Amino acid sequence: MSTLICERLSASTKNKVIFHDISINFPKNKIHCLIGPSGCGKSTFLLSLNGLIEAHTNIKMRGRVLYQSKDIREFDPINLKRTIATIFQEPSPLPFSIKKNFELPLSEINQNKKEYEEIIFNSLQKVGLWNEVKDMLNQSAFHLSGGQKQRLCLARSLALEPEIILLDEPTSALDPQSTLVIEDLLKELKRTKTIIMVTHNLPQAKRISDTVAFFWWEQCCGRVLEHMNTDIFFSAPTTEQALDYINTQRL
Repeated sequence: MSTLICERLSASTKNKVIFHDISINFPKNKIHCLIGPSGCGKSTFLLSLNGLIEAHTNIKMRGRVLYQSKDIREFDPINLKRTIATIFQEPSPLPFSIKKNFELPLSEINQNKKEYEEIIFNSLQKVGLWNEVKDMLNQSAFHLSGGQKQRLCLARSLALEPEIILLDEPTSALDPQSTLVIEDLLKELKRTKTIIMVTHNLPQAKRISDTVAFFWWEQCCGRVLEHMNTDIFFSAPTTEQALDYINTQRL
């Protein structure tokens, strides 16, 4: 069963088509990686899946993104943001204490304040961060390392109980150990979440993803040339572009 369905999705500015005519189903409880060279529209496509691109830029969208068989444009933006969470390439903690990083988004959804402590504890536990920060919850989140900040942002999203998590190169700025921690966490989270992630790290895509969508710049815009099971993609890609791309990367 698919969690998200994209139907003939295209994105363009006044002077440029970013990507064109992409139709993809994203089954639930899997990790889906979006790969391909820079400039093919992967990040724009990712952020179109919860309406961020259309709401906050001059990029125009055509086609539909369906969640539970309903166009995402029909959802309340706050509820949609809660249901389809986004983690960006650069960790983006709020300029407050670790604790307040949770309290502010929880207050937006009218969460009972009596439940805050339990939610914060459970969320930090899920990302393996509780023991590292339990004695500094009232300190600025900016005191954390890069890997800790990224896990904090993920924990903050998990506190809102999303069903889908969008990640735009979440480990590109992290050290190898922090990267492995995030990867292990994502593999655990897919038991209850659907994860869609942009990565330029092909070994990472091969390690953790269930499906791969291969983006390529063709006919003056980004297109998806292949979308298939990860094992099949890396062992038997069907296009020359994908084969060349795999062969030029370090696997």
